[in-house]
This record gives sequence, C-alpha cells and structure tokens, in this order.
Amino acid sequence: MANEMKTVKGKGASGGLAKGRLYFYKRQQASVSKERCFSKAEELEKLRLAIDRAAEELEALERETEATLGKSEAEVFLIHRMMLADGEFLSALEGYLDEGYSAEYAALQGSRDLASLLAASEDEYMKAREADVRDVGDRILTALSGGRRQLLPKGARGVILCADDLTPGETVTLEKGRVVAFITARGSGNSHTAILARSMGIPAIYGVGDELFTLPEGEEALVNGSDGALVIHPDEKTVAAFQQGEREAAQYRIFLESARGKRVFAPSGREILVYGNIAGSKEAADVVAADGGGVGLFRSEFLYLGRSEPPSEEEQYLAYKEALLTLGGRRVVIRTLDIGADKQAPYLGLASEENPALGLRGIRLCLEEQSIFRRQLRALLRASVYGRLAILFPMIASRFEILQAKEILKEEAEGLEREGIPFSYDIEVGIMIETPAAALISESLAAEVDFFSIGTNDLSQYTLAVDRQNPMAAAFFDPHHEAILKLVRMTVENAHKAGIWVGICGELAADPTLTEYFRTLEVDELSVVPCEILPLKARLLS
Repeated sequence: MANEMKTVKGKGASGGLAKGRLYFYKRQQASVSKERCFSKAEELEKLRLAIDRAAEELEALERETEATLGKSEAEVFLIHRMMLADGEFLSALEGYLDEGYSAEYAALQGSRDLASLLAASEDEYMKAREADVRDVGDRILTALSGGRRQLLPKGARGVILCADDLTPGETVTLEKGRVVAFITARGSGNSHTAILARSMGIPAIYGVGDELFTLPEGEEALVNGSDGALVIHPDEKTVAAFQQGEREAAQYRIFLESARGKRVFAPSGREILVYGNIAGSKEAADVVAADGGGVGLFRSEFLYLGRSEPPSEEEQYLAYKEALLTLGGRRVVIRTLDIGADKQAPYLGLASEENPALGLRGIRLCLEEQSIFRRQLRALLRASVYGRLAILFPMIASRFEILQAKEILKEEAEGLEREGIPFSYDIEVGIMIETPAAALISESLAAEVDFFSIGTNDLSQYTLAVDRQNPMAAAFFDPHHEAILKLVRMTVENAHKAGIWVGICGELAADPTLTEYFRTLEVDELSVVPCEILPLKARLLS
C-alpha cells in the first residue's frame, strides 16, 4: 500500500521528538576541471583570495553562533579558521597547484585527501573531524565559484531535513521552527554537527545509510532523536504514542530542572559532587550552564591533537586560565598529557609499537619526553593563580611513577619561584586509577596523593583484556563485570581509609544502573559529560 507505515532506523545524535515533512538537501558542487593547463601563480592567487573570503565567513559565523548558542558551540568555527592557516592543510592544497591543477581542483582534492586520512584513523575524535575538513574544503570551493549554499526552499516550515551528511556550518544555519529535525545517511555521534544539534535542541539521527534516499520527499514523518527511529506514514496508534512521548518529555525536563542548585548526599551524609568532563577550555561554560560543581576531567591531550606541532607553554597557559576563570573558584581537575594508544600525535615522532595500548602512553610518555611534560607543568602552575586547580597524572601503575612526576612538578615550581612568576601553593595532586595494578596497591598509593580519579574505561579494558574499541570483541566487553566493580570498591575504601577523596570520570559514572551503587559506596565525586550532569543529579536525589 502506498501509505503503509514504515520505520527506518539509524543512531540517535540529538534527543527529542519531532513531526514534519521530509525534504532532501542536495548539495550543489562547483564544476571542477582536472586539466593541467593553468598558471600556478594565478591559481595560487585565486586560492588565497578564496581562503580569505572563507575566513571572513567563518568569523561571521563564529560571532553569530556565540551570540545565539554560546562560546563553546562557536569554537568549531574558530577551529575551521585555524585550519585555513594550518601549514599541513595548505600544503595538501598547494601540492596540487605544483602539479599544474586549478585552484578548484586543489581545494577539492587536497581537502578530500586529508579527510580520507582522518576517516581511516582509529581515534574516534580524529575520525569525527573528517566532516570539519570537508566543510572547510567545500567553503573554499564555494568562495572560488562565488556561490552560496542554501539548505531550504523559501517559505519551507516544519521540515525534516534529509542529507548524506551535514557540515557544522550548514547545521548552525538551520532555523529552529523551520527545521524540526534532521536525518543523515552518514555522520558520527562525536562530530561537531551532532554536538551543535544537541546544543540547538534539534532532534537528529545519523547513520541511516542509503535507505534514506529511497524515502518519498514531502511525506509526513515522526522522528525520535533518542532511539534513532524515523517513522513514515505513522498510524493512529504511533501518533498517539508520539504525543504521549512529548508530554512525558516535557515532564522530564521539569524533573531535571528541579535538581538544579541542590546538593547531593550519600546515606551517611557525605556529599557527592557532580562534575563535568571537558576536552577544551571552551566547554567549561557548558559545565557551569549544566549546574556542574566543577570539572572532574579536563582532557588536556586534545590541545595536542589534530595539529602539526605541540602547543606552546603560552597557548596552554591561556587555555587552562580560561577554564579556571570560567569555573569561578570551583575545582578544575586537569589531566596531564595522555597521548598514546588510540590518541596519536605524529609530530612527536614516536616509534611504531606492536601494542600501543600497553606501550609508551600517559605518564610513561611524559616521563620519557620530559621537555613536553615540563612545558605543560609550567603552564598549569602559572594558570593556577586564577582558580582552584587540581593536577591529575594518568596511567599510573607504580609508586615510583608518582614520585618522579611529583619531583618534576616540584622542580618546575621552584624554577617559577626563582623567576618571580606567581603560582598557587595550594594545588591538589592526584592520579588516575585505570590499571588493575594501581587499584590493587591503592592503599600505598593513597599516601602519595591528594585524590584518586577512577578511569573506568581503561580500567575495564585492562582488567578484562578486551580492547574496548574492537567491534569483534564487543560481546566480551562487560563494564559491569564483578572484577571491575570489586576494584572500584577497593579503591574507594582505600582512599577513604587514607583520608583522601575519590572520583569516577569514566563512562560508568553516567550509567543509570550504577547510580545507586556509587551513592551507597559513597564515591565523593562523579564526573560526566555536561549534558549528563542534571540527569545524574536528579537520579541521585530521587
């Protein structure tokens, strides 16, 4: 039957329910010639002018996004502008000019080459940046052709926008009210597009596949951005369930807001702090907006990724300073460089390892490459005067690693003191408990630090000997395994026995099936992504 109900499944990128009509966005690509018959000087000038125009557009987008959504959401366009000036990106484009190709072909093929490299990465963060590189390349192409990108026909409202994928630049121009949801055949839940959709409150589904393009344009459909379901020609029963879902969603939002500003306590009266995990200083504002008590994990390694050289001391200092100022005196736990395993920085020139997850990573790399480690510690110490800083050393397995790291920190503090550069003398120093070895000797390690932070992601994979990123072994990866929970309990008990606080910053901190377990275990702090802060607080309070 022509109007028979049909359900298409993808993956939820941004939660929420929406009802509208399907519209397919077909991106207009400029015609690109591959003929080698151009003057390099002329094509280089064309390319540079297009890059300048693209940079101006991105600057305007950044301002508009900051005004409407906030600093954190606008950061993607700052990253895109930085990409336009990045030597590696420009070399990829200019390499095609050297071969005699046009500026248009250089912009298209050079950006596609880099995007393909990112798509092949094992690092989920780097993989999700593929769309950013394509967006920048397409923006240069559009500038070269003098055109503009238009997503919707004039006057269209109540649109469920369907596309192969959407770039961050396209996403941020969507008007809420005109576009009620969007669906993409490809994409990633970690992409800037997905992050923007969540910030804008637009339900979104990704990964539907080519089946998306078999659907009839203009047809009425329902979207559930939480479970990734798209329903075409919904029957009365499905519509009624949808309407009930909307009522429940409204009630849930009221329930979440009721937790704002309230403190959470364990059965004994010990306070449980709910903090946020961030990957950059711009995200600190998200923690404040979500009612987070502080930052439980600032992943400083993202300052080092996706670039051709390590960040300078000054760049790091400014990033840490911004986070501390944004949190306004609330604790900010900054983890020192945790490069290695699934997060690689090619400019470090590290030797290839047969098993990088068990190799030179985390604190091991920092102790081997001390110049990089010392530069970071100096930046952290300098920034410490602007807030309540806690320094976290990752991948600890032995006591000597803590002692060596603390000695280097002490030496850098003494160096700043001799130079007359101010820093705080009241900095907490802690370690990640993410190896079974650290958990098993946590009683003796507790004597050397001010706090523990349990990284349940790595603790799970090292305890179970299962690579958590290997889809073939997914059936054997059980983060609720009794051995993992026993190590967590042991760590918490040993921390409290020594009089230090202990937090959990891995994915299990947000697991609703473990909320009551952590509350009765009297974990001092649970740190989750900002959007999970209020839901976690509400569960702890209820």
